[in-house]
Amino acid sequence: MLKKLIKTHLKNRQNKIIFFDENNSLNGKEFAALVKKYINILKKHNNKKLGVAIKIGRNVDFFAIIYATWLSDGFYLPISDNISKKNIKY
Repeated sequence: MLKKLIKTHLKNRQNKIIFFDENNSLNGKEFAALVKKYINILKKHNNKKLGVAIKIGRNVDFFAIIYATWLSDGFYLPISDNISKKNIKY
């Protein structure tokens, strides 16, 4: 159900700006292409359900990776920039 909602959302907003940050603004079509790019990267690493830890700022890429994990039947774990490398490894 979530996949269908995401795909419908992106399709219905192909020419409307749906995500933006201080460096980018993407319409639905551009954002869908970015999501597809991340889906392909995820598929290269694993064909099974995939968990991804995300340690990047809250930008367009952050949300594209989240959408990509959802559409790949995976899950994500956001990691704060304030967490030390030692705690991340733990």
